[in-house]
Order: sequence, then structure tokens, then C-alpha cells
Amino acid sequence: MFANDENIDNLQQLLAELKKYAELQKDYVKLHLVEKLTILISTLILVFILLILGIIALFYLSFTLAYVLEPHVGGLWPVMES
Repeated sequence: MFANDENIDNLQQLLAELKKYAELQKDYVKLHLVEKLTILISTLILVFILLILGIIALFYLSFTLAYVLEPHVGGLWPVMES
């Protein structure tokens, strides 16, 4: 069956193509993994930044609420009249 040189050359070419295909599949999996990790990390960074900005906004809003409610409930320090 594999008696002539042409069949042996075809088999060697097939093996070379299979090796090339396996290498390309390995590279594809690596690129796919890097793409997914990049999306995950960028999403986590965005959520972290939005969380920090939300905490800062809540901090300032709480002071605003304290200043708005101060005339109605009284301040922390008594007013000194002269």
C-alpha cells in the first residue's frame, strides 16, 4: 500500500499539515483565553472605579443631607448668643 515514494511524501505532508494545524489551534486557544481575561479584568476595573466614585458621591450626599437637616433638628454645637 505504501510502497511508492509518492504515498510516503503525501503521508509526510499530511503529518506536517496536522502539526501545523495543532499549533494553530493552540495559538487560537491562547488568544481566546487572553481575550476573555482582558474583558474580565477590564470589567472588574470598571466596577471597582464606579464603586469608589459611588462611595465618594454617597459621602458628599450624606454631608449635604446633614446640612439640610441641621436647621430642623439642631446642630451639634449650641449657638452662643451674646
